[in-house]
Amino acid sequence: MKRVLILALAFMGIVIGAGFASGQEMMQYFVAFGHYGLFGALISAGLTSLVVTAVFRFASYLLADEHGEVLNFVGAKWFTWIFDIALLFAMFAIGFVMFAGAGTNLNQQWGIPTWIGSLLMLLLVLVVGMLDVDRITNLIGAVTPFILALLLLVFVVTVFDPWAEFHVLDAAAQQVQTGLPQWIYAAINHSGLTMMTALSMLVVIAGNSANMRSAGAAGIVGGVIYFLVLILAVFSLYLRVETVGQDDMPMLTLVNEIHPIMGMIMAVVIYLMIFNTAISLFYAFTRRITARRPEKFRTVYLGVCIFGFALSFFGFRTLVSYVYPVIGIVGFLLGLMLLFGWFKYRKEIRFEASRRDVVAVLVEKKFDPAVTFTQQEQDLLDKAISYSNLDDEQFKSAIVDDVETDESYDLTDWDDVEATNPDPQEVQARKAAAYARALEIVSAGADDSEAEVLSATADSELVHHSSLDAASSAGAENASRGTADAAEVENRSFDDADFAGADHSDGIK
Repeated sequence: MKRVLILALAFMGIVIGAGFASGQEMMQYFVAFGHYGLFGALISAGLTSLVVTAVFRFASYLLADEHGEVLNFVGAKWFTWIFDIALLFAMFAIGFVMFAGAGTNLNQQWGIPTWIGSLLMLLLVLVVGMLDVDRITNLIGAVTPFILALLLLVFVVTVFDPWAEFHVLDAAAQQVQTGLPQWIYAAINHSGLTMMTALSMLVVIAGNSANMRSAGAAGIVGGVIYFLVLILAVFSLYLRVETVGQDDMPMLTLVNEIHPIMGMIMAVVIYLMIFNTAISLFYAFTRRITARRPEKFRTVYLGVCIFGFALSFFGFRTLVSYVYPVIGIVGFLLGLMLLFGWFKYRKEIRFEASRRDVVAVLVEKKFDPAVTFTQQEQDLLDKAISYSNLDDEQFKSAIVDDVETDESYDLTDWDDVEATNPDPQEVQARKAAAYARALEIVSAGADDSEAEVLSATADSELVHHSSLDAASSAGAENASRGTADAAEVENRSFDDADFAGADHSDGIK
């Protein structure tokens, strides 16, 4: 569950950038169309949630390092080449919009020159971009709860304060500048924009996890959270469109109306959310263009970020008005391609997810020094890996990294069945101790003579019975670890049924 929340919050951290957290994106895509924009927000959020879930599953299924692997898997080469170029352009374009938004945010709240806010953002992006992907994922997700809490606060205060009638709000909404022709097109375009913003970094994040169940659940959880946040944000801005419709950072204005101190907190949180999106875009962009020369990553990353900073001085609202709509329609087509790919390969992905569940249980038992691992289980593990769509060594390494345990695993012990098995005498001693604890439990309350008879007549074979450990665990606080893990594997039926559809996935290996 922890991994699911980390991935889901990382997704939210990526998409809630300058346009979303500041409210400017919401104003131009939804509020500008009055109450119809509320229906548009529902459509956009629903489409985005579906595509994000598919992307998480694809990335985990392929253990993808960059978005090109996912695009090549789901579509024809010429088709994916076009989208690949478009996605790279979108990431870079939205990235330098983030620099512009960072400067505008600090300028509106504290009057700081925009170039200083943008320069500070550049330095943050450069420094953090040198970290590994897991640290970046955790950092992105850590900031997200704060913006979610503030957006919820804004919604509650706005709804319970008096607000104008809908025809008055619609009239004020018509004064909001937007480059989009109508609300349905805006809804579709926005879902595409979100996809283009998030896709590449989502692939990097989810592709780092071999647990497809967690990746799929994270997509669903992230999609639901995104759906709720988008609706709350749009509705809040719509109810206050008369007062914030012409501001560059309308959401910041709303929070300042609640209390000046809250406004300062909001400005900092928005700045951090802009950072989340900026680091995600420039990091994923550079990962993609250096896919064949990873040793060049840091040099290219430095140049890309500085160039993006230079282009950010065109003005935040202008960039949102002209850059985002073009990117959005391409992103919508990309989303349709991904959904088609999900429908086409859903069986292979489902089979592989079940297979990895079995492998995870076996691997955890194999490398648990308190549990005996058998040759039959080793054969089953090897068979599962051979059926996977992944390369054998890649799969082994990924599964070992994903299994939650404190033990240090060594892949050199993979083919040695007994490498991590406990010493037989240690097993016997542990079982004898478990029996003694169980005997003490069942003898509690009996008089001394009855306890002696019970001890003298006990069948020594009970020491070897696996259920005895479970019984002692129920009554003893410090029962031996490993019995439950062993029972989970030993009581589960592992046969060819677990690998139903193996021929399908093997065909695309």
